[in-house]
Amino acid sequence: MTTGVRKRPSQHPRRPAAWRLLWALAACAAWCAAAATDDAPAPVPVLDTASFWRYHYHFRMPVVRTAGGIRPIPLPVHADAWRKAGLEQKMTWMEHDTPLPSADWASPDFDDSAWARFPGVIVAGLSENADRKSPYLALVCLRGKFQVTDPARAGGMTLSVSYRGGAVVYLNGVEIARGHLPKLNREARVGKPPVAHAFHTLAEDYRKDEPRTRTLADVPVPARLLRRGTNVLAVEIHRAPFAETDEFKVATDWTRTFYMGPATCGIERIRLSSPPAAASAVTPNVARPPGLQVWNSDLVAADFDLDYGDPSEPLRPIRIVGTPGGVFSGKVVVGSTEAIKGLRGEVSALAAVKGGGRIPASALTVRYALPGIVTPVGLSWVVMPPGPAGHEVGADSRYLAAVTRFDALAEVPPEEIPVRVRQPHTVRGRLLNLDSPGIPLVFGAVVPVWVTAHVPADAPAGDYRGTLTLRMTGAAPVTLPVELTLSDWPLPHPHRFRTFVEIVQSPESVALQYDVPLWSDAHFTLMEKSLKLLGDVGNKTVYIPLVTETNLGNAESMVRWIKRPDGSYTHDFRIMERYLDLVEKCQGKPLVVCFHVWDPFLGHVGRRDETLWTGQTARDARRAYMGRGVKVSVLDPATGKVEDLELPPYRDPKSKTLWKPLLEEVRRRMKRRGLEDVMMLGLPCDWIPDKETVTHFAELLPGVPWTCHAHGYRRDLHGVPVGFRAHVYSQGGDDVVDPTVRRLHGWRLTELKARFPRDIRDSFHLTLWRVMGEVNIASNFRGVARRGGDFWPVLKDSRGRKVGTLAGRYPKSTWGTIDVATCLLSPGREGAIATARFEMLREGLQECEARIFIEQALTDDGLREKLGRDLVARSQLILDERTRSVLRGLSSFMQSGGATHHAAYTGGRRAPAGMIGHQWFVGSGWQQRSQDLYAAAADVAGVIGHQD
Repeated sequence: MTTGVRKRPSQHPRRPAAWRLLWALAACAAWCAAAATDDAPAPVPVLDTASFWRYHYHFRMPVVRTAGGIRPIPLPVHADAWRKAGLEQKMTWMEHDTPLPSADWASPDFDDSAWARFPGVIVAGLSENADRKSPYLALVCLRGKFQVTDPARAGGMTLSVSYRGGAVVYLNGVEIARGHLPKLNREARVGKPPVAHAFHTLAEDYRKDEPRTRTLADVPVPARLLRRGTNVLAVEIHRAPFAETDEFKVATDWTRTFYMGPATCGIERIRLSSPPAAASAVTPNVARPPGLQVWNSDLVAADFDLDYGDPSEPLRPIRIVGTPGGVFSGKVVVGSTEAIKGLRGEVSALAAVKGGGRIPASALTVRYALPGIVTPVGLSWVVMPPGPAGHEVGADSRYLAAVTRFDALAEVPPEEIPVRVRQPHTVRGRLLNLDSPGIPLVFGAVVPVWVTAHVPADAPAGDYRGTLTLRMTGAAPVTLPVELTLSDWPLPHPHRFRTFVEIVQSPESVALQYDVPLWSDAHFTLMEKSLKLLGDVGNKTVYIPLVTETNLGNAESMVRWIKRPDGSYTHDFRIMERYLDLVEKCQGKPLVVCFHVWDPFLGHVGRRDETLWTGQTARDARRAYMGRGVKVSVLDPATGKVEDLELPPYRDPKSKTLWKPLLEEVRRRMKRRGLEDVMMLGLPCDWIPDKETVTHFAELLPGVPWTCHAHGYRRDLHGVPVGFRAHVYSQGGDDVVDPTVRRLHGWRLTELKARFPRDIRDSFHLTLWRVMGEVNIASNFRGVARRGGDFWPVLKDSRGRKVGTLAGRYPKSTWGTIDVATCLLSPGREGAIATARFEMLREGLQECEARIFIEQALTDDGLREKLGRDLVARSQLILDERTRSVLRGLSSFMQSGGATHHAAYTGGRRAPAGMIGHQWFVGSGWQQRSQDLYAAAADVAGVIGHQD
């Protein structure tokens, strides 16, 4: 994955990058020597747990050894929900094995570029949801690479591996060690290739009180197996069965819950070492190499500031899979031990391999990923404290220091990308216990480079080729191929997407971020950038606050009240009209226009007492506000000054007189726009308005329903329908299950019902954002709700630091755990820019549309008959495998009770981020599944035409 390009000699001769690396290696050797005897010099690490490895995970049902032999452990998954749905005895997706690796996976010539790539876990205390907790893990295969310059002088190397279960070790495809596993057969001997693979062979049982960690220590590495150039060390870890005496109860029926202890399969520590005398013949692969590197990176895998490329892997083409009318990306990463200056990427037009198809360069953009949330200052970028978007759950445990994730995607990079220096993991100043002692922490400058194709709707199907050229000050240009594969099925325009998407835009966040006057021309120009991006993913809703200080954090109402001399009021609708004009321009006709007229502080104290970032207490604020009316913005036309006006409570008879002319005019204006039928009122959550309030609005706006964002399923408020329901969790039979049990098609619902799991945060992995839409339309939901667009941290603390978002800005209007908790966009120099999470959501939603198109044909008897048996079977197989892959990608693959297999969307109340599921998904062939999906949509369209 890396190039051989090097920078020109350093302009700082006192300490060039190569010398810094040599100094770090010397420090490593010195550390090791301190622990060694005078007569036995410390060996030099060649590969280590902290090195980057290629991983393949294989999951199966956990097994237990009983008196009657080995048997699977039952799955009491989601007991309550399944019982209500009548599915308690049915098969689940967990009972389907994930694919095994290729039989030749340990061969040095095996292409492992599609496998996931990341370091091993080196800080045990920081690893949330790591593989050492998963009882479903049945096989782990790792491939690490190192260079040998002179095999004749590289002898004396040794290997130590700590693991759970059993282990087989291969060097360049030949087995060199085996522990706690039976031999394959009589002909399989150490030092010779195995006759056959037995991936499902169980490791030896754990004896009573035996520690989970087992070890192969100081295994000699046969020098005769080394070869000049790249060498591959492959490690295969097998699971051991659980024992009935372990710390869990084996469930005898589906209603019982149980706990399974630490996994019996997984890698703990690994180190390949060379004697000091032979170190000059071996190139270690344990730290960032000196100079400039460019390496490939999987689109669904996050990039971090401590990443570096494997010098033993070639730089491969950027491969992109898509379909006409869509937006698709690929990326590489640039890194250096010195600051990167003047980076610019240039992408050529893409020409079809066959035929005259061409994607012009104008349809291709190059963007540069920036760490965490950034803020533009003049022509440069200032990196803010990482915050949620710059952190990824579980990632820190794999690095020698806390890492920052790259997220914001800028079309213009910083003029200089500095070397980022991070403090090693410490607690109260003391270094944490690392599983990789003595490994140098070599810092560098890192920047991922994204290539994004905005594919024209009329682009012919086929394979396209072009190039990306990277130019940097003081370095030779780096050119690599860009490959795009298109199907023959054009996507509909995002405004016509069937998947329901709600990403809430925050006007006042934009004004505060850029310090522009609220509702000024400059403000609307900036908001257009946010709304354009939201329209690009088919956003369906818009919120018009008619009162102030709501949960969305608005200080003003969009409709201004103007007091007449006689004491009555007229209204200024200019802001509302201009905002709706912009929404329709960017998003098309919305499905929901929610007029925000109510918030829980108008009638509820609440069950919980949240302490906010300001230090204030929400319940005290709500209690102090009880009995008061709503506030609106009143405008003085003569001065332009805007102030708060508190109106009587809705139960006061005067309220109808005040609100009647405004609401009637709102309705007339919405009718002129053709939006009267999508008008709704809001915004109840777990607390709802009293009957007097609901009746008040039912009389003023008859036939207008409410929206509700809550935990529970509420179809009406005191008899008035709820037109748009956004739910935190699924209930009963609403959730996706294995296709052998039942197939749900949430996109077919006539009611607007979407899901917003409250526990999702910006720090969750990219797989979740990619499959967010699909896990909902494959459930009993229309799509995604209550995700934040530009709810940036714009509120300042007493020290002037931006620490709070506008969601729940006012203590009395906070909703606690169901405040808008994410922002999918980042502030750019001239308005919002996309993030890696946003692009994953976009690509996933495009795949939703292909899935819906296929399912529309499969669920229509007439269309299904036209397709024929073979195409129906093939298409359904593709969709079913996608369903299982989505569930696996979100899963924690842990079991501690009856409802913790899934994560975030489909699991327990506070389900984890499912890091091991994400790691599996990255290396599972997701890009081929995308290509298969679009190809199936094209095949279906070839028979039935392009149904709209």
